[in-house]
Amino acid sequence: HWDVLRTDNAGEQWSEVMHRSSGTPLYEQAAAERIRLSRLEMLRKTTEAGTPAEKKPTAERLARRIKIVSVDPQRFPENDQLEEMRLLRITLKPKLGERELDRSEIRVSVVFYDEDASSRDVNPTRVIVPKEALRLEGGWDMDDQQTVTAAYIVPKNFRKKEQEKYGQRCRYFGYIVQVFYREQLQDEDAR
Repeated sequence: HWDVLRTDNAGEQWSEVMHRSSGTPLYEQAAAERIRLSRLEMLRKTTEAGTPAEKKPTAERLARRIKIVSVDPQRFPENDQLEEMRLLRITLKPKLGERELDRSEIRVSVVFYDEDASSRDVNPTRVIVPKEALRLEGGWDMDDQQTVTAAYIVPKNFRKKEQEKYGQRCRYFGYIVQVFYREQLQDEDAR
């Protein structure tokens, strides 16, 4: 398909931009685009396999009833049990004037990505991360913001075992956060 060809080509182009812009602000934008494109490719594959990845194309998305206000990453120092731990605090807010959101229908999908140090391939991580979409806890006054947290945890010696098993020396690369309401994408953020 032509659209697949374009996506693959775009991925290669962003990889080249990343390679040339290391250490500059452009690097983060290129990395976010590369993550977004690999996510699209994964969605395309799961859709072709008959799994409902995203139920409807972008054009049919709901008007944004919920938006991501901020995604605040935190990194914790290494300790006896962990090689690495990161938290993402994701803050959401309903659209102005929104009054009737069913909280049980809100899902926050977080996919963390790792990069292979030698091949530069970017793939969903194998470390401990949320396996399912996050749900909102407690009550939510529609005038307030709501925060959910996703953790990325690398146990001690995990990377060494991963390298032995898969022949890849992986490291943290980034994430994509997507907010869904009744299975419709509302907002997303990638770094």
